[in-house]
Amino acid sequence: MSSSEEKTLILKSSDNEEFVVKESAAVQCITIKNVVEVGCDLGAIPLLNVDSKNLAWIIEFMEKHADSTLTDSDKKDFETEFVKKPINDLLGMILAANYLNFPALMNVLCDACANEIKLWSVEELREKFNIQNDYTEEEEKAVRAENSWAFE
Repeated sequence: MSSSEEKTLILKSSDNEEFVVKESAAVQCITIKNVVEVGCDLGAIPLLNVDSKNLAWIIEFMEKHADSTLTDSDKKDFETEFVKKPINDLLGMILAANYLNFPALMNVLCDACANEIKLWSVEELREKFNIQNDYTEEEEKAVRAENSWAFE
């Protein structure tokens, strides 16, 4: 390998799809960095808790963030567009980013989810996350009356 060629890694998703990624981009994930530092020669690095859909998105994110030609503003613009996905996709990616220990992506995804969720009513939260209301009608009225500021 010449000095101009960058080392690549093969990442294998839970559904057995393989992705080739530059090592310099992949080591943003602490889990992958640890595998590389230990020097395990696995051929492909198995990522048992990351499916191919999420891994493809995560690789897109890591490659953008590893691109030294992009400015911070360019990266911020990319992030803004990147998180324009349905909430269930963002939540799935959060689980994958957590497994990979990818702090930069976790921050972006959690901020995006929080910004969306804070706009939802209690009823919408219950419906979207399948949360049962354990208050009686009277108890809920009392809580809402005591904390009316939270329901404005």
